[in-house]
Amino acid sequence: MEDYQRNFGFEIDFLPVGEKSKSGDAICMRWGNLHDPDKQSVMVVDGGFAENADDIINHIREYYHTTYIDYAVVSHPHADHIGGIKKILEYSEEKKVQIGRLWIHNPCNHIDLDKFKRDNLKTGMVQKAITENLAAVTEILKIAGDNDIDVYEPFASMQPIDLGYGVVGYVLGPTENYYKKMLASFSATPSTGEQTKGDRVNYTGGVVDANKKRLTNEGNTSAENESSVILCLKLPHGEIVLLTGDAGIEAIELALKRAKENELNVPSNIRVFKVPHHGSIQNLGEKVLNEILGAPSDAANRKSALAFILVSKHPEKGHPDKVVTNNIWTRNCKPYKTGGCTLFYSIGDYVDRGWTTVNPIEKYDKVDNFN
Repeated sequence: MEDYQRNFGFEIDFLPVGEKSKSGDAICMRWGNLHDPDKQSVMVVDGGFAENADDIINHIREYYHTTYIDYAVVSHPHADHIGGIKKILEYSEEKKVQIGRLWIHNPCNHIDLDKFKRDNLKTGMVQKAITENLAAVTEILKIAGDNDIDVYEPFASMQPIDLGYGVVGYVLGPTENYYKKMLASFSATPSTGEQTKGDRVNYTGGVVDANKKRLTNEGNTSAENESSVILCLKLPHGEIVLLTGDAGIEAIELALKRAKENELNVPSNIRVFKVPHHGSIQNLGEKVLNEILGAPSDAANRKSALAFILVSKHPEKGHPDKVVTNNIWTRNCKPYKTGGCTLFYSIGDYVDRGWTTVNPIEKYDKVDNFN
């Protein structure tokens, strides 16, 4: 047996983002021999807002005993995901932290300029609009280039990635073509008249009996959210960690098809599920949850999993949605939320921090009404 299998440990931390209503994502993880910082890999997926960068660096320094980040990943260019990563890149210029590889989509590489001809927009105008309106991406790429940091665009066409110490990474979404389709409807993209998103699920007010309200499969989210990197980590003993950014139903369904193509058997092997977009009802349906966690009727035959929902201390209505968390419960999976505190979970040989346990989100008898 390989040494990494005997001494393998995996730790993942979901850090708190947002003091008021605005939530965000900041995820740190490490794996390998966690008792020896020289024999581990560290990954940060999204960094919350700019003000969360110090918390991330301090966390990695205190608990991972390093200032080296092997992989920094930006799932999509919303401020509550990209802001902290941008600040961490700036700190790398000051040598406060080192970054090995940056995973981020570069929209300027994927603009289909022919689509803009109908609007009589010149090539330079389109490129300028994208660059200025997605300034954080542009600035991150410049910092990475100035500091010789390797940059990769994480598309589903990539082969399985050896992340070290027996961990294999799978970028399940988006494909490059799907990203291009979403890019045409980014709020920063000059209009082509081709909007890809439809109606959203709306709250009608009041509450209803939870047993009488099923999770819809009709939710809809923004094009930027749908472009999120959907990342799957397969650990040495087969456990799966699934991170979905803010992806919606369409993007996740496509990603799960690729999971099947890679024979990942997600419902049987999943142990960690990062719920998309703060638990919004717009991003999950019963069909998708069945593909991720299995159908409720089979729950007793599967190993338990944990679902993590990243929300602020005082999140917006529907973050998380009670229908979503109730549906997670029915699939032998316990839902947890950050809500101002760090959530820590480990698999294998980990380093005991002496932290206390937290309770999962309760099951609800009454849920918000929507159509």
